[in-house]
Amino acid sequence: MKKFENHVQEIKYKVQKELIRAELNDNLLNELLLIPKRIIPGPKAYTRCCIYKERAIINERIKNILYQYGDEIIDVIDIACDECPIDRFSVTEACRGCLAHHCIEACPVNAIDIVNKRAAINQKKCVECGRCSKVCQFNAISDVRRPCIKSCKIGAIDIDKETKKAIIDR
Repeated sequence: MKKFENHVQEIKYKVQKELIRAELNDNLLNELLLIPKRIIPGPKAYTRCCIYKERAIINERIKNILYQYGDEIIDVIDIACDECPIDRFSVTEACRGCLAHHCIEACPVNAIDIVNKRAAINQKKCVECGRCSKVCQFNAISDVRRPCIKSCKIGAIDIDKETKKAIIDR
């Protein structure tokens, strides 16, 4: 059995292996709809809400391999993006409601107010620039980056401000 660094690599390998096997057997067209079921047999899903979403993601991986256009090295699979409900910056319990209010002064869109003697970020206004976190002397504003952005070592993934979906910075 092959060893993989992570589950994503294992899935990529299985998809490629099944496509190659089907092509070598001269049966690719007939096998296309069966490959996701072979890779994700069910009845339990591995990482997503259900096997159907996992199979749909496998289908998208197959399309990306078979119909690859241009020279894209990475691609975001829309159905795989969960639009993480992560507010990147949030005020922690460490906030002392200091007198200086550096975070308020640093915010370019006035997204920070004092509520109950502590800073509070209005997430609807926040543009995730990080200035508030950088100037807070108490390190009371945490920066929680989305998993896809954090795992992309070359910094090619960004978040669409309107849809909150991952996009590739080309």
